[in-house]
Amino acid sequence: MPSTIRIGTIAGARFEAHFSWIIALALMVGTLAFGWLPQVAPDLSPTADLLLGVVGAMLFFALALAHDLGHVLGARYRERTLTRTVLYPWGGVYTLEEPVTPTDEAQVALGGPLLSLAIGVAASLLIPLYYTSSTWIALLTTVQYTSILLGLVNLLPGLPLDMGHVLRGFLRTQREVATPRTPAPPDAEHVLRYHSIREHRDANEIAWLVGRVIAAGLLLWGIVQAATGHGIAALWLIGVGIALLAQPGPASPVAA
Repeated sequence: MPSTIRIGTIAGARFEAHFSWIIALALMVGTLAFGWLPQVAPDLSPTADLLLGVVGAMLFFALALAHDLGHVLGARYRERTLTRTVLYPWGGVYTLEEPVTPTDEAQVALGGPLLSLAIGVAASLLIPLYYTSSTWIALLTTVQYTSILLGLVNLLPGLPLDMGHVLRGFLRTQREVATPRTPAPPDAEHVLRYHSIREHRDANEIAWLVGRVIAAGLLLWGIVQAATGHGIAALWLIGVGIALLAQPGPASPVAA
């Protein structure tokens, strides 16, 4: 049984949505309709809250898609090609056509969070213009917080999050300070030892290890939030932590 649903092809990249979106969208509707919207727009009816919750969940998916379009823009800027992107509730896992330089990897990766944060800032600027409309306030604050959160989460430095690509690219740039062209003489008193990351695979494994630590931290933070009565925040933290831990790991150096 396939775990993804194909959305379409954009700028040469095949976009697919992971089945975990079913759970995420249902959770988003509940979070908005019964938690968030009654706080930011208390004059709306429960029916209106539910309808806006559904609209907000669709916006959540659209914002995640926009986030990954930021990677497409970054790839275009670097004259690279994304061949496949799988959308997850916390972001996307994409495959970048080889060969990939550390600069390529970093700039393509940062395109997603930067676009998400730009959308969040734009929504923040629009909110004062619609202060008399509870509906618009509810929608714009949803876009604001969702975009900013999506951008900030992906700035955590571990794969499969976007900043993990930047970390991996940085690790790949760590080269030997110098490489002797001839073997050292047998009677040499001192032999320089150079420590570096020699292969992309090594950088990949380290970036994934950091990502695992971050995912475990989010999971534990969610458990703490649940124990202190912060149910909605706990659900999201635990969900994201489990989703990140469930990723297959460093099987491919250019995908993630």
